[in-house]
Amino acid sequence: MKNVKNKANGEKFFFPICVVLFILFVYGFSVCCYKDFFIWASDNSLYIPTRQFFLQTTQVAGGFLNYLGLFFTQFFLYPFIGSAILSFFLLIIVFLVIKLFNFSPRIYPIAFIPSFALFVSITQTGYLISTLKSPGYIFTNILGIIISLLICWGFKNVLKKYKHFAVYLMPFVIIAAYPLFGFYSLFTAIVCILITFFIIKISLKRSVSLFLIYLSTGLLIPWFTARFIYTEMPWYDSFIAGLPKYYFNLVELPLWSPFIVLFISLLLFNLILLDKVNFLSRGKCILSFSMGVFFLMLSCVYFFSYRNSNFNTELKLLQAIEKNDWEQAVLIREKHDDRPTRLIIMCYNLALHKLGLAGDRMFSVDNNSVLHDFYRKNMITMNYGAKPLYFHYGKINYCYRWCMEEMVEYGMTVRGLKYMVKCALLNDEFSLAKKYNSVLQNTLFHKKWAKKYQQYIENPQLLTEDVELNSVRPLMAYQNQVDRDKYMLEFYILNNFARMKGGLPELVDLSLQFNLIMKNVERFWPRFFLYASLHERIPVHYQEAALLYSYLETEVDLSKFKFDSEVLEKFEKLVSMSVQYADNSEELNRNIFQPLFGKTFWYYYFFITDVKSD
Repeated sequence: MKNVKNKANGEKFFFPICVVLFILFVYGFSVCCYKDFFIWASDNSLYIPTRQFFLQTTQVAGGFLNYLGLFFTQFFLYPFIGSAILSFFLLIIVFLVIKLFNFSPRIYPIAFIPSFALFVSITQTGYLISTLKSPGYIFTNILGIIISLLICWGFKNVLKKYKHFAVYLMPFVIIAAYPLFGFYSLFTAIVCILITFFIIKISLKRSVSLFLIYLSTGLLIPWFTARFIYTEMPWYDSFIAGLPKYYFNLVELPLWSPFIVLFISLLLFNLILLDKVNFLSRGKCILSFSMGVFFLMLSCVYFFSYRNSNFNTELKLLQAIEKNDWEQAVLIREKHDDRPTRLIIMCYNLALHKLGLAGDRMFSVDNNSVLHDFYRKNMITMNYGAKPLYFHYGKINYCYRWCMEEMVEYGMTVRGLKYMVKCALLNDEFSLAKKYNSVLQNTLFHKKWAKKYQQYIENPQLLTEDVELNSVRPLMAYQNQVDRDKYMLEFYILNNFARMKGGLPELVDLSLQFNLIMKNVERFWPRFFLYASLHERIPVHYQEAALLYSYLETEVDLSKFKFDSEVLEKFEKLVSMSVQYADNSEELNRNIFQPLFGKTFWYYYFFITDVKSD
């Protein structure tokens, strides 16, 4: 008897270990690996505690889940707080599963399956976090499951005491819960049906009648509400309201996989309520099996989460840009070892320009790019980079346009509102700036930002004190109108600035930089001469381009320009080696020239030919 008791105590000891491991893994994974992802998600959503916002958010079935999800998402602005809330909610699900389905200590580790599935549904999202039309996505499904389990637990307790009353209670629960929780109220009904059949004995005739009542209610309520209440929602969407807005195809099947595991596991857990399935309590190997399932799910979260160095670097760069921390942006890019995307290169060049270093360092890192490693490739660069790049290059109307389009398509976001406020201020539209800023004043964590810009709205003369706005204003010295960028961010910015023939020194500098990127000799020379007449020193890359173009294209008298002795010596070495290795293949020469000239414009001109932009 004593051995049995010790064995039982030993079995219970495994559950606290699982709890500790789960918390450490979820919290650590969130804070260490997905900190930037969660900060981005927070700024890419909006919660304001107003009646109008509540009504607007809840105008679709399951909207209350969206409302709650947006409330909790805002805490990810501080990832250690948001991750703690996320870990807490996932742990609540574990305890509710154990309580609802009468888990024995031996199978406690299996109760973590739903929580692991929900966690990986978040970490697998990747680039979709900016375009997923599911407000508060990080928390909506978690809260939906918690509410569903709570309702089922209450129903189970009522069923034990009032059998004849409880079995007819569920249709009314669906009617009451569907507008608030959408799909999760329907799923609750399914679980409650199984609980009813597994706990109490019901005749076949009564079972069929109950099933038909539940089924008809589950079908009619979504259709009725979509038809007469939520008229903006298609009737076929009413049955999945509250679930993420993924496509139903083979490409996005992996995104649905965690939800398939989640719902199937919860349905199968009902079998534990059957007395006939008592081997789950007595089996000798069941504890080992349970722990194996626990570590298998933990491994699945690790391996199936979206981890991409370019994605992480892009998020870090964009957040540094929003803070105007240009030194940090440069450091982030230069620490990035993998082949970059064009968005990374564009952000790096912008940061160098802001620091006045572009002419000396823009070709000092790898400029050979790759496409985004994500199956929804189109529009990634636009969705992530359009607002900050257009804004900081002075394309204010373009920045505002993309903020407005994204607000119409995906809803208001903190990030979009901030850019709209700044764009309105630069266009001297103070009433418009006040309109957007008043929304941010109602947020929990962005009041300080809104207070700063409210001063500019009320006292426009203070705008001259803002370093960020002052750095953008000179780049607006052209006809600022919206034409067509054809959804090609980099090509539009490149061509727009490359074709500028004069203007302020900042515009001349940018025009030179972009003509170097485009390798356009004809437009280079006039801008080079103009730049040289305005500045005492010529940056290294401009010197390199002048020497190369003079040698390759035309005889230009460069004697009146001052070149660095180191640049001249390296150019002589380049010419000498070019003659020496003229018969080699391009691939072989790329490896030969890279150690000596990999950080020069010359290497970019000859060997960076496959520029990929999406």
